[in-house]
Amino acid sequence: MTLYDFVYSLGYFNHKSIYFNFKYLPFRQAIRFPLFVSFRTKLIATKGSIRINGPLHTGMIRIGFGEVGIFDKKYNRVIWEVKGDIVFEGRALFKFGSRISVGKNAQLQLGEGFRISPDSSLVCFKKMKFGNNVRISWEVIIMDNDFHKIKTLDGELLNEPKEIIIGNNVWIGMRTTILKGTQIGNDVIVGSGSLLHKPINGNHLIIAGNPAKVIKEGVRWEP
Repeated sequence: MTLYDFVYSLGYFNHKSIYFNFKYLPFRQAIRFPLFVSFRTKLIATKGSIRINGPLHTGMIRIGFGEVGIFDKKYNRVIWEVKGDIVFEGRALFKFGSRISVGKNAQLQLGEGFRISPDSSLVCFKKMKFGNNVRISWEVIIMDNDFHKIKTLDGELLNEPKEIIIGNNVWIGMRTTILKGTQIGNDVIVGSGSLLHKPINGNHLIIAGNPAKVIKEGVRWEP
């Protein structure tokens, strides 16, 4: 190992990486350091749990790393507020500047190859499930709740949280808003600036608009 490689590796094996692995994982998993966490990551709450399914690899889940040229990596940091459960089905990358909030009794499930870009947010207070190879571009917000309750004059709750389900091989374009109750199939491209709030059935689609609708069928995309 060269001096450069040694110094570079210190960015991964810092005190927050050590804390995350031994806080969230059993000792036999933690010593393999599957979680790399940037020292710039801001920890607001770490009361929840992390479960990793499948084979473990050092650095398979990276929080606060990556490169996006138009964002200032020095000042964009990850916000981590987790009181519920996160389940990883494989590798994942939370790029610098992404924000993760998982409420108590909520579950966030992330498939193999999940990636989220800077200034994008996941706000999970019920359940979110992402399939394999989901890519989220920058300035996207995905939330399964409204935060404020809306009731009838008789006290009936009208806007309960609803789970969000995203299939495999989904590319979500920048500045998209995905709200509670959204469901997307496999091999789907979501156009930039779209708004989704209900199930959209079908695979191999391009969906876009406000609200989003199918604009082309029979497509596929490559990372």
